[in-house]
Amino acid sequence: MSNAPPTPTSPLHPLAEKWGWLLVLGIALVLLGLIALQDGMAVFLTLLSVEFFGILMVVGAGAHLVHALFMRHWGGFFLEMLIGLLYLAAGVCLVFDPLRGAAVLTLIIGFALVFNGIARIILAVSHRNFPAWPMVALGGVVSVALGGMIVARWPESSLFIIGLFIAIELLFSGVSWIALALAARRMKKLMS
Repeated sequence: MSNAPPTPTSPLHPLAEKWGWLLVLGIALVLLGLIALQDGMAVFLTLLSVEFFGILMVVGAGAHLVHALFMRHWGGFFLEMLIGLLYLAAGVCLVFDPLRGAAVLTLIIGFALVFNGIARIILAVSHRNFPAWPMVALGGVVSVALGGMIVARWPESSLFIIGLFIAIELLFSGVSWIALALAARRMKKLMS
């Protein structure tokens, strides 16, 4: 890290004046993450996020269908209509049966973590001349373990996994904003 005095061209310079707002944002996100980790909140967040995702898919279906209708004479008309109808069917299923939707999405997340982890392990082992390869391999092992636990506990895990991921994301995002706010505060002190 450089000990040079901060300059107005520093990436943190615009944030230095607003560091307090960043700190408040970070604290609020950490608090929301902690609330989301409470009993029952992960289930609520899972169902809410699945329904929200379903609504987004219905809106996306509408966009595809409108686009297809305006482009009737285009060669991809039927494919665009099919995509729109599939979006619509999936979105309606998620909105009206978020529990089953959460189960499907959780299984997809579990398998995605397993396959992603295996790919990272293979990548790390095949590039052992890269200095950080053990950390990449370790990250792959963690992904395989997490994905394996999700799949092994499925369908019970589908009740809380998505909400738990949201809670963890809120916590880490909040901590990141707090760290950025404190760095911007230090910069402001150095500039004065």
